[in-house]
Amino acid sequence: MRAHRSWTILAASAMLAACSSSGGANREGSGTASSDLAGTIGGGGGVDGGHADADSGGICTSGGAGNANHVCSSDSSWKTAAQADCQQEGRELGAFTPDEYCGKGSSDEATWTCCTSATMPQPTCAIEELKGKTCTEDSALRAQAAAACQTKEDVLQTFVGDESCGTSASKMASYTCCPYAEPALPPFRPPVSADVSGYTWAFYDIPQPTSVFENFQPQTYLNFSARKGQTFSATLTAMVSSEDWQLDPTKVIDGAIFEGRLVNGQYVFQQIARGTSEGGVLNLTARSGGSDFVHLVAFEAAASSYPGGISPSVSASLDITCAAGNHAECALGGEPGDSCIVSPATCDGPVTWCFSPEGQCSNAGTCQRIDIECSGFYAPVCTCENTTELNSCWATVDKQSIAYEGQCMAGVDGGSGAADAKAPLP
Repeated sequence: MRAHRSWTILAASAMLAACSSSGGANREGSGTASSDLAGTIGGGGGVDGGHADADSGGICTSGGAGNANHVCSSDSSWKTAAQADCQQEGRELGAFTPDEYCGKGSSDEATWTCCTSATMPQPTCAIEELKGKTCTEDSALRAQAAAACQTKEDVLQTFVGDESCGTSASKMASYTCCPYAEPALPPFRPPVSADVSGYTWAFYDIPQPTSVFENFQPQTYLNFSARKGQTFSATLTAMVSSEDWQLDPTKVIDGAIFEGRLVNGQYVFQQIARGTSEGGVLNLTARSGGSDFVHLVAFEAAASSYPGGISPSVSASLDITCAAGNHAECALGGEPGDSCIVSPATCDGPVTWCFSPEGQCSNAGTCQRIDIECSGFYAPVCTCENTTELNSCWATVDKQSIAYEGQCMAGVDGGSGAADAKAPLP
Protein backbone atom coordinates (compact mmCIF):
# COMPACT_ATOMS: atom_id res chain seq x y z
CA MET A 1 0.00 0.00 0.00
CA ARG A 2 1.39 3.39 -0.95
CA ALA A 3 2.35 5.92 1.66
CA HIS A 4 -0.15 8.68 2.35
CA ARG A 5 0.54 12.34 2.94
CA SER A 6 0.04 13.28 6.58
CA TRP A 7 -1.75 16.56 7.23
CA THR A 8 -1.57 18.58 10.42
CA ILE A 9 -5.07 18.87 11.78
CA LEU A 10 -5.54 21.89 14.04
CA ALA A 11 -9.11 21.13 15.01
CA ALA A 12 -10.22 17.61 15.90
CA SER A 13 -13.89 16.84 16.33
CA ALA A 14 -13.95 14.30 19.16
CA MET A 15 -17.55 13.14 19.36
CA LEU A 16 -17.70 12.08 23.01
CA ALA A 17 -20.94 13.01 24.80
CA ALA A 18 -20.74 13.82 28.50
CA CYS A 19 -24.22 12.80 29.55
CA SER A 20 -25.17 12.36 33.14
CA SER A 21 -26.97 9.18 32.10
CA SER A 22 -23.79 7.62 30.68
CA GLY A 23 -21.38 8.57 33.40
CA GLY A 24 -19.55 11.34 31.51
CA ALA A 25 -18.16 14.45 33.20
CA ASN A 26 -20.40 17.54 32.90
CA ARG A 27 -19.62 21.23 33.18
CA GLU A 28 -21.57 22.64 36.10
CA GLY A 29 -23.91 25.56 35.61
CA SER A 30 -24.22 25.43 31.83
CA GLY A 31 -27.94 24.67 31.52
CA THR A 32 -29.89 24.11 28.36
CA ALA A 33 -30.94 26.91 26.08
CA SER A 34 -34.34 25.38 25.35
CA SER A 35 -37.02 24.52 27.88
CA ASP A 36 -37.87 21.15 26.29
CA LEU A 37 -34.40 19.71 26.94
CA ALA A 38 -34.18 17.80 30.19
CA GLY A 39 -30.52 16.79 29.91
CA THR A 40 -27.38 18.51 31.19
CA ILE A 41 -25.02 20.24 28.81
CA GLY A 42 -21.41 19.21 29.29
CA GLY A 43 -17.99 19.02 27.76
CA GLY A 44 -16.82 15.49 27.07
CA GLY A 45 -13.65 13.50 26.82
CA GLY A 46 -11.97 14.17 30.16
CA VAL A 47 -12.51 14.02 33.89
CA ASP A 48 -12.17 17.81 34.09
CA GLY A 49 -15.21 18.41 31.87
CA GLY A 50 -14.88 20.45 28.66
CA HIS A 51 -11.29 20.61 27.51
CA ALA A 52 -9.18 21.38 24.49
CA ASP A 53 -8.38 18.40 22.33
CA ALA A 54 -4.82 17.23 23.07
CA ASP A 55 -3.77 17.46 19.43
CA SER A 56 -5.78 20.54 18.52
CA GLY A 57 -3.57 23.27 19.97
CA GLY A 58 -6.53 24.45 22.07
CA ILE A 59 -8.70 25.17 19.02
CA CYS A 60 -11.71 22.92 19.75
CA THR A 61 -13.48 21.40 22.75
CA SER A 62 -16.05 18.61 22.73
CA GLY A 63 -19.45 18.72 24.36
CA GLY A 64 -22.75 16.91 24.55
CA ALA A 65 -26.00 16.39 26.39
CA GLY A 66 -28.66 13.75 26.85
CA ASN A 67 -32.18 13.41 28.20
CA ALA A 68 -32.91 10.79 30.85
CA ASN A 69 -35.12 7.83 29.93
CA HIS A 70 -34.89 8.56 26.17
CA VAL A 71 -37.06 11.70 26.39
CA CYS A 72 -37.16 13.16 22.87
CA SER A 73 -36.39 16.75 21.84
CA SER A 74 -36.25 18.35 18.42
CA ASP A 75 -32.84 18.53 16.74
CA SER A 76 -33.29 22.29 16.34
CA SER A 77 -33.64 22.59 20.13
CA TRP A 78 -30.46 20.55 20.62
CA LYS A 79 -28.62 22.77 18.14
CA THR A 80 -29.77 25.93 19.92
CA ALA A 81 -28.51 24.47 23.20
CA ALA A 82 -25.19 23.55 21.57
CA GLN A 83 -24.74 27.06 20.18
CA ALA A 84 -25.44 28.56 23.60
CA ASP A 85 -22.93 26.19 25.18
CA CYS A 86 -20.24 27.23 22.71
CA GLN A 87 -21.01 30.92 23.18
CA GLN A 88 -20.33 30.55 26.90
CA GLU A 89 -16.78 29.54 25.94
CA GLY A 90 -16.44 32.35 23.44
CA ARG A 91 -16.33 29.81 20.61
CA GLU A 92 -18.44 28.90 17.61
CA LEU A 93 -20.37 25.69 17.04
CA GLY A 94 -18.38 23.27 14.89
CA ALA A 95 -19.56 19.73 14.24
CA PHE A 96 -23.06 18.93 15.51
CA THR A 97 -24.42 15.36 15.66
CA PRO A 98 -27.86 14.46 17.06
CA ASP A 99 -28.38 10.72 17.58
CA GLU A 100 -31.80 10.65 15.82
CA TYR A 101 -32.93 8.09 18.40
CA CYS A 102 -36.54 9.25 18.11
CA GLY A 103 -36.61 9.39 14.31
CA LYS A 104 -35.54 11.96 11.75
CA GLY A 105 -35.36 15.43 13.32
CA SER A 106 -35.82 14.24 16.92
CA SER A 107 -33.19 12.95 19.37
CA ASP A 108 -32.63 12.10 23.01
CA GLU A 109 -28.92 12.97 22.85
CA ALA A 110 -26.53 15.13 20.82
CA THR A 111 -22.78 15.75 20.64
CA TRP A 112 -20.86 18.71 19.24
CA THR A 113 -17.58 20.58 19.15
CA CYS A 114 -16.97 24.23 20.04
CA CYS A 115 -14.18 25.82 17.99
CA THR A 116 -12.46 29.16 17.59
CA SER A 117 -12.75 30.97 14.28
CA ALA A 118 -9.45 29.45 13.11
CA THR A 119 -10.11 27.04 10.27
CA MET A 120 -8.58 23.67 9.69
CA PRO A 121 -6.04 23.53 6.85
CA GLN A 122 -7.39 21.26 4.18
CA PRO A 123 -5.28 19.33 1.70
CA THR A 124 -5.63 21.01 -1.68
CA CYS A 125 -4.95 20.15 -5.30
CA ALA A 126 -2.13 21.90 -7.20
CA ILE A 127 -2.29 22.96 -10.87
CA GLU A 128 1.01 22.42 -12.69
CA GLU A 129 2.31 22.87 -16.25
CA LEU A 130 4.61 21.01 -18.62
CA LYS A 131 6.39 23.19 -21.20
CA GLY A 132 8.43 22.01 -24.17
CA LYS A 133 9.63 23.18 -27.60
CA THR A 134 9.04 19.95 -29.47
CA CYS A 135 5.90 17.97 -30.14
CA THR A 136 5.31 15.05 -27.78
CA GLU A 137 2.60 12.43 -27.66
CA ASP A 138 -0.01 13.27 -25.01
CA SER A 139 0.37 9.77 -23.53
CA ALA A 140 4.06 10.48 -22.85
CA LEU A 141 3.26 13.88 -21.33
CA ARG A 142 0.57 12.30 -19.18
CA ALA A 143 3.11 9.77 -17.89
CA GLN A 144 5.48 12.65 -17.01
CA ALA A 145 2.68 14.43 -15.16
CA ALA A 146 1.74 11.28 -13.21
CA ALA A 147 5.39 10.77 -12.21
CA ALA A 148 5.63 14.39 -11.04
CA CYS A 149 2.53 13.94 -8.85
CA GLN A 150 3.92 10.68 -7.48
CA THR A 151 7.03 12.44 -6.16
CA LYS A 152 4.71 14.53 -3.98
CA GLU A 153 2.78 11.43 -2.88
CA ASP A 154 -0.17 12.82 -4.83
CA VAL A 155 -2.14 11.35 -7.71
CA LEU A 156 -2.82 12.78 -11.16
CA GLN A 157 -6.37 14.11 -11.22
CA THR A 158 -6.67 15.94 -14.57
CA PHE A 159 -4.51 16.34 -17.69
CA VAL A 160 -5.08 18.67 -20.67
CA GLY A 161 -2.66 18.94 -23.61
CA ASP A 162 -2.68 22.04 -25.82
CA GLU A 163 -2.99 19.84 -28.96
CA SER A 164 -0.70 22.30 -30.81
CA CYS A 165 0.78 19.44 -32.82
CA GLY A 166 -2.51 17.90 -33.88
CA THR A 167 -4.67 15.29 -32.26
CA SER A 168 -3.05 13.58 -29.22
CA ALA A 169 0.22 15.53 -29.51
CA SER A 170 1.23 18.72 -27.68
CA LYS A 171 4.10 21.00 -26.77
CA MET A 172 2.52 22.16 -23.50
CA ALA A 173 0.08 20.65 -21.03
CA SER A 174 -1.56 21.53 -17.72
CA TYR A 175 -2.36 18.97 -15.08
CA THR A 176 -3.66 18.75 -11.52
CA CYS A 177 -2.07 16.83 -8.63
CA CYS A 178 -4.36 15.97 -5.72
CA PRO A 179 -3.74 14.26 -2.37
CA TYR A 180 -4.39 10.55 -2.40
CA ALA A 181 -7.55 9.46 -0.59
CA GLU A 182 -8.60 5.92 0.18
CA PRO A 183 -11.77 5.09 -1.76
CA ALA A 184 -14.84 4.96 0.45
CA LEU A 185 -16.02 1.49 1.28
CA PRO A 186 -19.57 0.69 0.18
CA PRO A 187 -22.09 0.14 3.00
CA PHE A 188 -21.99 -3.34 4.48
CA ARG A 189 -25.15 -5.36 3.91
CA PRO A 190 -27.33 -4.90 7.03
CA PRO A 191 -28.74 -7.96 8.81
CA VAL A 192 -32.08 -9.16 7.52
CA SER A 193 -33.08 -11.59 10.27
CA ALA A 194 -36.00 -10.39 12.40
CA ASP A 195 -34.96 -12.77 15.18
CA VAL A 196 -31.62 -11.23 16.15
CA SER A 197 -31.45 -13.50 19.18
CA GLY A 198 -30.41 -16.24 16.74
CA TYR A 199 -27.03 -14.62 16.19
CA THR A 200 -24.07 -15.94 18.19
CA TRP A 201 -23.49 -13.94 21.38
CA ALA A 202 -20.01 -12.46 21.89
CA PHE A 203 -18.51 -11.37 25.22
CA TYR A 204 -15.92 -8.71 26.04
CA ASP A 205 -12.30 -9.77 26.59
CA ILE A 206 -13.05 -13.39 25.66
CA PRO A 207 -11.69 -14.05 22.14
CA GLN A 208 -13.86 -16.56 20.37
CA PRO A 209 -13.54 -18.47 17.08
CA THR A 210 -15.84 -17.65 14.21
CA SER A 211 -15.96 -18.35 10.47
CA VAL A 212 -17.45 -16.95 7.30
CA PHE A 213 -18.34 -19.23 4.38
CA GLU A 214 -18.15 -18.47 0.68
CA ASN A 215 -21.36 -20.18 -0.39
CA PHE A 216 -24.06 -20.72 2.23
CA GLN A 217 -23.07 -17.98 4.73
CA PRO A 218 -21.00 -15.26 3.02
CA GLN A 219 -21.66 -12.79 5.87
CA THR A 220 -21.45 -13.47 9.59
CA TYR A 221 -23.14 -11.45 12.37
CA LEU A 222 -22.33 -11.68 16.08
CA ASN A 223 -24.42 -10.08 18.83
CA PHE A 224 -23.09 -8.24 21.91
CA SER A 225 -24.24 -5.68 24.48
CA ALA A 226 -22.97 -2.10 24.73
CA ARG A 227 -23.85 0.38 27.45
CA LYS A 228 -25.02 3.77 26.19
CA GLY A 229 -22.23 6.30 25.66
CA GLN A 230 -19.38 3.78 25.96
CA THR A 231 -16.77 3.30 23.24
CA PHE A 232 -15.80 -0.25 22.29
CA SER A 233 -13.59 -1.99 19.72
CA ALA A 234 -13.98 -5.23 17.79
CA THR A 235 -10.86 -6.91 16.38
CA LEU A 236 -11.12 -9.75 13.88
CA THR A 237 -7.91 -11.66 13.20
CA ALA A 238 -7.92 -13.94 10.14
CA MET A 239 -6.44 -17.39 10.75
CA VAL A 240 -4.87 -19.92 8.40
CA SER A 241 -7.77 -22.34 8.98
CA SER A 242 -10.08 -23.66 11.66
CA GLU A 243 -7.35 -26.21 12.51
CA ASP A 244 -4.37 -23.83 12.30
CA TRP A 245 -4.92 -20.78 14.52
CA GLN A 246 -1.99 -18.74 13.25
CA LEU A 247 -2.39 -15.23 11.84
CA ASP A 248 -2.75 -15.28 8.05
CA PRO A 249 -1.86 -11.82 6.64
CA THR A 250 -2.91 -12.89 3.14
CA LYS A 251 -6.59 -13.10 4.12
CA VAL A 252 -8.68 -10.04 3.25
CA ILE A 253 -11.75 -9.46 5.42
CA ASP A 254 -13.93 -6.42 5.86
CA GLY A 255 -16.80 -5.67 8.17
CA ALA A 256 -18.99 -3.25 10.04
CA ILE A 257 -20.73 -2.64 13.34
CA PHE A 258 -24.48 -2.10 13.39
CA GLU A 259 -26.88 -0.70 15.97
CA GLY A 260 -30.52 -1.73 15.79
CA ARG A 261 -33.57 -0.37 17.57
CA LEU A 262 -37.18 -1.48 17.49
CA VAL A 263 -39.50 0.69 15.40
CA ASN A 264 -43.08 -0.55 15.10
CA GLY A 265 -42.00 -4.06 15.97
CA GLN A 266 -39.16 -4.17 13.42
CA TYR A 267 -35.45 -3.61 13.96
CA VAL A 268 -34.03 -0.60 12.11
CA PHE A 269 -30.24 -0.92 11.74
CA GLN A 270 -27.69 1.84 11.38
CA GLN A 271 -24.05 1.28 10.38
CA ILE A 272 -21.81 2.96 12.97
CA ALA A 273 -18.38 1.59 11.95
CA ARG A 274 -16.91 0.26 8.71
CA GLY A 275 -13.46 -1.01 7.75
CA THR A 276 -11.29 -3.48 5.87
CA SER A 277 -8.37 -5.56 7.10
CA GLU A 278 -4.69 -4.64 7.13
CA GLY A 279 -2.41 -7.68 7.15
CA GLY A 280 -5.28 -10.00 8.01
CA VAL A 281 -6.47 -7.92 11.00
CA LEU A 282 -9.67 -5.85 10.98
CA ASN A 283 -10.17 -3.23 13.71
CA LEU A 284 -13.53 -1.50 14.21
CA THR A 285 -14.27 1.11 16.89
CA ALA A 286 -17.64 2.68 17.68
CA ARG A 287 -19.69 4.33 20.43
CA SER A 288 -22.97 2.93 21.71
CA GLY A 289 -26.04 5.06 21.11
CA GLY A 290 -28.24 3.17 23.54
CA SER A 291 -28.10 0.40 26.11
CA ASP A 292 -31.32 -1.07 24.72
CA PHE A 293 -30.01 -1.15 21.14
CA VAL A 294 -29.06 -4.40 19.42
CA HIS A 295 -25.34 -4.39 18.60
CA LEU A 296 -23.88 -6.60 15.88
CA VAL A 297 -20.38 -7.16 14.51
CA ALA A 298 -20.60 -8.18 10.86
CA PHE A 299 -17.80 -9.41 8.57
CA GLU A 300 -17.10 -11.09 5.25
CA ALA A 301 -14.03 -12.29 3.35
CA ALA A 302 -12.85 -11.45 -0.16
CA ALA A 303 -13.35 -14.32 -2.61
CA SER A 304 -9.59 -14.56 -3.13
CA SER A 305 -9.18 -15.36 0.58
CA TYR A 306 -11.16 -18.59 0.49
CA PRO A 307 -9.16 -21.83 0.41
CA GLY A 308 -10.22 -24.62 -1.92
CA GLY A 309 -12.61 -27.30 -0.76
CA ILE A 310 -16.20 -28.43 -0.79
CA SER A 311 -17.21 -25.73 1.71
CA PRO A 312 -14.41 -23.17 1.75
CA SER A 313 -14.36 -20.79 4.69
CA VAL A 314 -12.21 -18.18 6.39
CA SER A 315 -11.78 -18.61 10.13
CA ALA A 316 -11.13 -15.68 12.45
CA SER A 317 -10.77 -14.82 16.10
CA LEU A 318 -13.08 -12.07 17.42
CA ASP A 319 -12.05 -10.01 20.43
CA ILE A 320 -14.35 -7.26 21.73
CA THR A 321 -12.78 -4.82 24.19
CA CYS A 322 -14.05 -1.79 26.09
CA ALA A 323 -12.18 1.48 25.59
CA ALA A 324 -12.55 2.12 29.33
CA GLY A 325 -10.29 -0.91 29.91
CA ASN A 326 -12.83 -2.90 31.94
CA HIS A 327 -15.60 -4.86 30.25
CA ALA A 328 -17.93 -3.99 33.14
CA GLU A 329 -17.97 -0.41 31.81
CA CYS A 330 -19.47 -1.57 28.50
CA ALA A 331 -21.32 -4.84 29.09
CA LEU A 332 -24.87 -4.75 30.46
CA GLY A 333 -24.09 -7.57 32.90
CA GLY A 334 -21.40 -9.89 34.19
CA GLU A 335 -19.25 -11.87 31.79
CA PRO A 336 -18.52 -15.59 32.33
CA GLY A 337 -16.46 -15.91 35.51
CA ASP A 338 -17.74 -12.66 37.06
CA SER A 339 -19.51 -12.52 40.41
CA CYS A 340 -23.27 -12.10 40.10
CA ILE A 341 -26.69 -12.20 41.76
CA VAL A 342 -28.92 -15.19 41.06
CA SER A 343 -32.24 -13.31 41.31
CA PRO A 344 -32.74 -10.96 39.67
CA ALA A 345 -30.08 -12.32 37.31
CA THR A 346 -27.20 -9.92 36.62
CA CYS A 347 -25.23 -11.74 33.91
CA ASP A 348 -24.73 -10.39 30.38
CA GLY A 349 -26.48 -11.75 27.33
CA PRO A 350 -28.86 -14.65 26.65
CA VAL A 351 -26.29 -17.44 27.00
CA THR A 352 -25.02 -16.79 30.53
CA TRP A 353 -26.68 -17.39 33.87
CA CYS A 354 -25.80 -16.85 37.52
CA PHE A 355 -25.16 -20.04 39.51
CA SER A 356 -24.61 -20.26 43.26
CA PRO A 357 -21.80 -22.54 44.50
CA GLU A 358 -22.81 -26.20 44.79
CA GLY A 359 -24.42 -26.95 48.12
CA GLN A 360 -25.08 -23.32 49.08
CA CYS A 361 -28.25 -22.33 47.15
CA SER A 362 -27.47 -18.69 47.93
CA ASN A 363 -28.34 -15.58 45.94
CA ALA A 364 -24.67 -14.87 45.20
CA GLY A 365 -22.81 -16.76 42.53
CA THR A 366 -20.74 -16.78 39.35
CA CYS A 367 -21.75 -16.17 35.72
CA GLN A 368 -21.44 -19.28 33.52
CA ARG A 369 -22.24 -20.00 29.88
CA ILE A 370 -25.29 -22.20 29.29
CA ASP A 371 -24.88 -22.77 25.53
CA ILE A 372 -23.06 -26.06 26.05
CA GLU A 373 -23.50 -29.62 24.77
CA CYS A 374 -24.45 -32.29 27.31
CA SER A 375 -24.20 -36.07 27.23
CA GLY A 376 -26.65 -38.65 28.54
CA PHE A 377 -24.23 -39.81 31.25
CA TYR A 378 -26.22 -40.73 34.37
CA ALA A 379 -24.92 -38.79 37.37
CA PRO A 380 -28.06 -37.22 38.88
CA VAL A 381 -27.98 -34.03 40.89
CA CYS A 382 -30.64 -32.28 42.96
CA THR A 383 -31.13 -28.59 42.19
CA CYS A 384 -31.93 -25.71 44.48
CA GLU A 385 -35.42 -25.76 42.90
CA ASN A 386 -36.05 -29.29 44.24
CA THR A 387 -35.80 -30.97 40.84
CA THR A 388 -33.55 -33.83 39.78
CA GLU A 389 -31.34 -33.34 36.69
CA LEU A 390 -29.70 -36.12 34.70
CA ASN A 391 -26.24 -34.66 35.45
CA SER A 392 -24.59 -31.35 36.36
CA CYS A 393 -24.30 -30.35 32.70
CA TRP A 394 -28.05 -30.57 32.18
CA ALA A 395 -28.53 -28.55 35.35
CA THR A 396 -26.39 -25.79 33.83
CA VAL A 397 -28.33 -25.82 30.55
CA ASP A 398 -31.60 -25.57 32.52
CA LYS A 399 -30.23 -22.64 34.60
CA GLN A 400 -30.36 -24.62 37.84
CA SER A 401 -27.90 -24.30 40.71
CA ILE A 402 -27.01 -27.61 42.41
CA ALA A 403 -27.98 -28.37 46.00
CA TYR A 404 -26.29 -31.78 46.24
CA GLU A 405 -25.32 -34.84 44.18
CA GLY A 406 -27.82 -37.63 43.66
CA GLN A 407 -31.58 -37.67 43.19
CA CYS A 408 -33.64 -35.29 45.27
CA MET A 409 -34.86 -36.90 48.50
CA ALA A 410 -38.04 -35.94 50.29
CA GLY A 411 -37.39 -34.41 53.68
CA VAL A 412 -33.86 -33.25 52.76
CA ASP A 413 -33.22 -29.51 52.30
CA GLY A 414 -33.33 -28.68 48.60
CA GLY A 415 -35.17 -31.88 47.60
CA SER A 416 -38.75 -32.96 47.08
CA GLY A 417 -38.05 -36.12 45.09
CA ALA A 418 -39.54 -34.67 41.89
CA ALA A 419 -37.65 -35.25 38.65
CA ASP A 420 -37.17 -32.51 36.04
CA ALA A 421 -39.06 -33.33 32.87
CA LYS A 422 -36.52 -31.38 30.75
CA ALA A 423 -33.80 -33.92 31.47
CA PRO A 424 -35.63 -37.25 32.03
CA LEU A 425 -33.93 -39.89 34.08
CA PRO A 426 -33.24 -43.26 32.45
